[in-house]
Amino acid sequence: MTASEIDDRILSPVKRAYGCGLVTVLLGAGASITSGLPNWEEFATSLLLHSKAVSSRPLAEHMVSRQDALLVAEAAKAASDDWPATLGSALYPSNVEAGYSPLHLAAANLRLTPGAARIKLATLNFDVLLEDALTDDEPDRNVTSIFDSALTDPNELEVHHLHGVVLEDGCFDVVLTLTDYTGILGTPATWQLDYLRHSVDNGALVIAGTSYRDPDLRQWLHLALRSRSTSHPAVVLLAREAFELDKPSWSDVREALTRQWRSIGLVPVLLHDHVDAAQVIRELPYLEMDSYVSPRDRSARLWAHHEESFPVRQEEDSRALMQDVDTVRSRLGASDANVTLWLADGQGQLVQYASHDRLFHDVSGLRRVPVGHDSAWIAAQALGREQPMADDLSGTEHTTGRWRAVVAAPVTVTPDDMPYFASGALSIGLPRAINDYEPSAWAAVVGELTEKWGAVLSERFRTATTDMAQGLSDDYDHPSSRSEAS
Repeated sequence: MTASEIDDRILSPVKRAYGCGLVTVLLGAGASITSGLPNWEEFATSLLLHSKAVSSRPLAEHMVSRQDALLVAEAAKAASDDWPATLGSALYPSNVEAGYSPLHLAAANLRLTPGAARIKLATLNFDVLLEDALTDDEPDRNVTSIFDSALTDPNELEVHHLHGVVLEDGCFDVVLTLTDYTGILGTPATWQLDYLRHSVDNGALVIAGTSYRDPDLRQWLHLALRSRSTSHPAVVLLAREAFELDKPSWSDVREALTRQWRSIGLVPVLLHDHVDAAQVIRELPYLEMDSYVSPRDRSARLWAHHEESFPVRQEEDSRALMQDVDTVRSRLGASDANVTLWLADGQGQLVQYASHDRLFHDVSGLRRVPVGHDSAWIAAQALGREQPMADDLSGTEHTTGRWRAVVAAPVTVTPDDMPYFASGALSIGLPRAINDYEPSAWAAVVGELTEKWGAVLSERFRTATTDMAQGLSDDYDHPSSRSEAS
C-alpha cells in the first residue's frame, strides 16, 4: 500500500480512536521482525540450538514446524543451563545489528508529540527497541521499562512490556513457554489485565504488528472489552505482509478478515505493508486539523504538480540526476552508473519519472510499476519498506546487459504542517555485483542523494499546495456568470 495509498476511508477508524482521549498503542512482533530480530519460528529454532536441546538446525526446524512454538520453548528451557543467557543469545543473533523499525519510531514520536501525555505505549515484545526509539534524538532522556505493574504516570516516558523483557545479559518476568502461559491464564487477576482494562475504559486501544496468536492477550482483551463501560474502539492494524499473501488473495479474504475481527470486538484496518501501520500512527495527531490532507491525497497533489509541469521538470531533473551520476561514480569508484527518480502517483503505482540519460516527451509513456514490499521492482520495494535496499540483477527479468546491481531508497516528503511521508524513490544501477561495493559507501551515497531529493520534493509539495489554495481562492472570488449560476 505505502503512504501514497492511505486515504480518509482507511484512517476513519483511527481518527475516531484518537478522539477518545487516552490512546494506548500496543506493538506486536511485526514491529521487531522488521527491525531484524527473529520471528517466532526462528526464535524457537534458535532456542533449541542455543540450549543444546537438539544438535542440528534441520532437526530444530523440523520440531518447530510440527509443534506449537510455546511447547518447543518448553524443551529449550528444560535443556538450558542458563535460561536468561539462552534467551539473550536466541533473541539477539550475533550476526544481526537490530535497530528500531519505522513502527517503533512512529509510536515513539507519537508519545513525544507536545501535549501527548495521554498516549501510552505497550508491547508484547521482549526487546527494548521501542525504548531505543524514544531516546533516538536525546540519548539521556529517561525512559522506564515496566514489566510488573499496571500503574502509569502520564508525566513519565514508560513502556509496558506485557510479556516481560529480555536483554542480552538478563531477563525479567518473561512469558514465553507453555507453562508460562498456562500459569498466567490460571491467575484470576493480573497486572496486564488491569492495564488493558484501564486502557479501554479510559480511551481507545490501537494494536499494530501482532498476529493475535498469544493466548493470554486473547483472554485479557476478551475480558477487558466485555467489561468496559464505554464504547471506545479497539483498533487493530493488519498488514498483508504479515499474512504473506499477494494482492488478489488479500482482496479475496478481506471480507472474512473484517468479519472475524469485528466478531471479537476489534475494529480491523486492512493495510498492505508493515510500514503502512507506522504511517497511520504518524497521522494520528493531525487527523482533526481543518487543513489535514491524507497521505494518498498528498501524494496525488505532488504527482499532479509534476504532471502539469512535466516539460520543465523533465529537463530540470535530468540535469540534476546527471550531477548525481558523477557523485556515484566518484564516491563508489564505479566506471558508470544510472540514477532514476521515481514518484508515487497516489493510485498505487510508482512512476519512473526522470533519468539522467534520457528525456521523456509525454507523461503517458512513463513506466509505471506496482508499489509495495513484494513488488518486482526494487525501487517500489524500498518505498514499501521505507528503507534502502540493494540487490544483484543477474538472472532477474529486469536485468540489462549494462547493469549488474541496483540500490534504491525511499524519498521522503516533509510538509510544513503534516507528517512526513514517502512519495518517491531513487534507484541507482551499478556495473558490478553489489558485493563489489562497500555497503557503508553505497549506503552513504544513497542517503545523501535521497536527502537532497527529499528537500526538492518537499519544496515542490509546498508549491503545489500554495498553487492549489490560490486556485481555490480564485474560484471562490470569481463571480458566477449567468450560465455558471444556472
